[in-house]
This record gives sequence, structure tokens and C-alpha cells, in this order.
Amino acid sequence: MDYAAVVLLEILYMIAFLALISAGLAVVFGMMRVINLAHGEFVMIGGYTTIASIRAGIDIWFAMLVLSPAGGRASSG
Repeated sequence: MDYAAVVLLEILYMIAFLALISAGLAVVFGMMRVINLAHGEFVMIGGYTTIASIRAGIDIWFAMLVLSPAGGRASSG
């Protein structure tokens, strides 16, 4: 694939990622009227779980769709 197309796809991916995070923060703020900064913690734990799983040899789709939410759920108590 052309290098420019790869860069464009990565930019679109990051824009979508940041939009999802900001939408989650907006929903929490809209309902509670308090800025919940722990939201970012769950995103980081899910990302760390995914990367650690991939390095351990687990399939990337399984890590993203199953283990990442499980890591976030385990950290919330």
C-alpha cells in the first residue's frame, strides 16, 4: 500500500480513537456534572492489556475484543 495511504489511515484511526474517548467523557460529564478523570485510566489499562497480550503471542483481535474490556472491568472492582 502506498505510504501516503497508510499515513492517512493512521491519522483517521487516531481521530476516531480520540473522538470515542471524548464522547465517553462528554456522556459522563453530561450525566454527573462532574469531570471523571478515571475514564482515562480505563482506556490506558485496556490498551496496556492489549499490548501485553499481543507480545505474549495472543491473537490481536482476541486481545482487542475480549481481553482489553476484561482488563478494564477487572480494574474497576
